[in-house]
Amino acid sequence: MSSYPDADHPALLLSLAPPCAVKPAKVAILGAREPLSAGRDYDVACQSSDGRPPALLTWYLDGKLIPGTAQPVSFT
Repeated sequence: MSSYPDADHPALLLSLAPPCAVKPAKVAILGAREPLSAGRDYDVACQSSDGRPPALLTWYLDGKLIPGTAQPVSFT
């Protein structure tokens, strides 16, 4: 009878790190440089950095999710 680990069957070492969520260090709304007026269209974007996992950005109006808002994502 043999025992493990031995030269033919080395031990498998496994190290797991618990998940660690970190809020974004910076969040900024881009494109709105002037006071906004009702009834007009504006292009604005939200940018966040250094979150783990990356932040999921969503847009709401009057407490309701705005459908079809694009969320391009880039990682650096």
